[in-house]
Amino acid sequence: MEAVESSEVHRNYIRDTWGISALYSTMDEIPDNRTFDAIVAINVFEHIYDIGSFLRAIRKNLAPGGTFFLSTPNAVSLEATVLGSWWSMCKVHDHVSFPSAAGLAIAAGASGLCVERVWSSGLPFEFPVSALTAVRDRSRTRRGIGKATGDGQAQVPAETIRAGTVNPATKATLARFYSVAAPFDPTSRLLGALGRAGSIKARFTH
Repeated sequence: MEAVESSEVHRNYIRDTWGISALYSTMDEIPDNRTFDAIVAINVFEHIYDIGSFLRAIRKNLAPGGTFFLSTPNAVSLEATVLGSWWSMCKVHDHVSFPSAAGLAIAAGASGLCVERVWSSGLPFEFPVSALTAVRDRSRTRRGIGKATGDGQAQVPAETIRAGTVNPATKATLARFYSVAAPFDPTSRLLGALGRAGSIKARFTH
């Protein structure tokens, strides 16, 4: 198993936590003759400035018949439509690319990847949690709590998005919550069926 991560801090975290020693700071560092049967990019696409170059690099490093899976925030989700720039995904300073399912499929096809499936899904109660977070952040900004961006919005502190800040006990609690809560939130499945859930998942092949 190998990984690409631009942050040295995160590379150290990946190495220490998951035992992945073959790490690259950019995709350009991957040897030209190195290809992979599967490439996974979860919460990566939204950080990419040049989508075309990224997808072409994925195709270059994907073995014939290989699969590329990605998950990223959904530009046409209910959160994006209703909350706008107060959606928590918009507050991370280097979140720059938010695709729709249709746009992602077009971009992947243009890069030479075969579109196997693109769909939308979300966590249980994701929209109400996002809405409450947006209300909290807007209230804090109006009261002058926390640092504001140039648009007057509260900026997410760097420590909240740094790798390793969520301890294992919290992760386990969240996993149990989502597992138990799923049957009690039919709206998340409905939003997924309508293509309006919080994230886009996609599977492409070479």
